[in-house]
Amino acid sequence: MFKKTLLSATALILMVPAAAFAQSTGTVTINGHVDSKCLVVGSGGATSNTFSQTKDLGALDQTNGTLKDAGTLSASFGTVGAQVVCNSASPTITVQASPLVASAAGTPTQLTNGYANTVDYTAHVSVTTVTGTAGPFNAGSNPGTPVGPSAVGAQLANTGTNNVFVTADSWVSRASSPSTALLVADTYQGTITFTISPA
Repeated sequence: MFKKTLLSATALILMVPAAAFAQSTGTVTINGHVDSKCLVVGSGGATSNTFSQTKDLGALDQTNGTLKDAGTLSASFGTVGAQVVCNSASPTITVQASPLVASAAGTPTQLTNGYANTVDYTAHVSVTTVTGTAGPFNAGSNPGTPVGPSAVGAQLANTGTNNVFVTADSWVSRASSPSTALLVADTYQGTITFTISPA
């Protein structure tokens, strides 16, 4: 009786490690990616790659025919805001300002006959980031070449509100004597362009 019990116990102990060797382990690796992108958020939350807004300054000239005071024109321009989302940790910005040019002139020119058909200014673009305000990033309309790309320095703020703000100042007639130059009667148009890109 004693011997049978001992043998049975020994057999049971030997079966335990044999069962452990029957396991198998498998691993599934899950991959994905997020592309770098910067997009403008429009009304209703729709996104696109472009942003467009028009500012009408009204009459550029004062009663004597010369360009209005720079402060008056800056106040008329005010501030243009936009919401841009960018998932890059270090986005960059490029700013370009083109002068207001009389449509008949076609291209910016400096007249020397006491008249002016081109109005210059300086554009400023400030960006709200997760650490504060970056900029302003500035570009003059004379010569009007792009300025940048410049590092914004941090991620753009993502609060569901405008985080890019455009202003303009230092308005001046492009003429040999800007303060006395008469603006040629015509319609004038210029543009401010900013490009925010992922690094």
